[in-house]
Amino acid sequence: MSKKTIKKTETTKASSRAKRIRTAEAAEPEVAREILSAAAPPSLEQIRDRAYQIFRTGVNPSDPAADWFQAERELKSDARV
Repeated sequence: MSKKTIKKTETTKASSRAKRIRTAEAAEPEVAREILSAAAPPSLEQIRDRAYQIFRTGVNPSDPAADWFQAERELKSDARV
């Protein structure tokens, strides 16, 4: 009989904790997303896409590394502002 009561209390504790976390996250989701996106460095996909755009303009002919580094610099400076 004690096993059943232990299991009930464990599941009750876990579910109430999960509810508290969800409530805290739901409080201001837009603000949290803005803070995380502003603090996060650009992803590899973003850098890749910007480097391709730079490549298409022909600014650095036949130098893909220069395109990549330029894309990184641009995206990191945009993230700081």
